[in-house]
Amino acid sequence: MNPEGEVVSRERKDLVRNILEELPEKDRRILRAVFLEDIEKAEVCKRFDVNRDYLRYWYIGQKSAFARRSIKTAGNSPEIVRGMKRPGGGNTSNT
Repeated sequence: MNPEGEVVSRERKDLVRNILEELPEKDRRILRAVFLEDIEKAEVCKRFDVNRDYLRYWYIGQKSAFARRSIKTAGNSPEIVRGMKRPGGGNTSNT
């Protein structure tokens, strides 16, 4: 990776970390369970006392909120969010 790419990658990681820190503790724990620990959704529902429909809608809402926060936080640095996935499967560079 070239030096500029490394800087953008590091800035993306910082952006994600900052956005996650803004979330309530329960949301961070659910995200960690689903994405980092790769726990089955049924187990996540059981562990956090939520039903599958709640988890599905929560997930969709979190993806949308994350996309909005990442674009807002990046501000004048669109290269930071370029290529990050948008809800619905597109990426931010298509807007």
